This record gives sequence, structure tokens and C-alpha cells, in this order.
Amino acid sequence: MFTFSVVDSSIGDKVDDFGLSAVEAFNATSGFDDLHIYVSYAHGTEGLDAMYGAEKLPRLLKLKKNWDPKGLFSYNNGLPH
Repeated sequence: MFTFSVVDSSIGDKVDDFGLSAVEAFNATSGFDDLHIYVSYAHGTEGLDAMYGAEKLPRLLKLKKNWDPKGLFSYNNGLPH
């Protein structure tokens, strides 16, 4: 898990850029074909396939639409409604 604490807000964008490039380099050299991450540890830049699994995502989206059409049950990195 990559985490950065920025005290000086004037360098926040540079730290974000560095963090994203470090994560991309790590993923590219991990030895895995696809990116998978626990939803609780995701930053939101990984995409829904990586968080929920490409094979499960269509069914999850259908269930979300059926059981929570107004999007009342949402949280960080939640499924779109």
C-alpha cells in the first residue's frame, strides 16, 4: 500500500504524480498479468475491474441496480448506481 503525507500543499500535485508513477511501475513489474486490489485498500485510480474482478463486475452491477437503485448504500470506491 502506497501512502503519502504532504505537509506543504504547494507540492501536492507533484507528490500525487510521483505516487501514481510509482504504483504504475510497481504494477508493471509485479509479475502478474492483471491488477487486483482489495476494495478497502484501493485509492480509486485502479478501476472497477481491479477492485471487484472483471468476471464478477457485470453481476455485481446488476445486483446493485436491482437492490439499490437510488445509490443509498455507497462508500469509497463503491459501485456506480
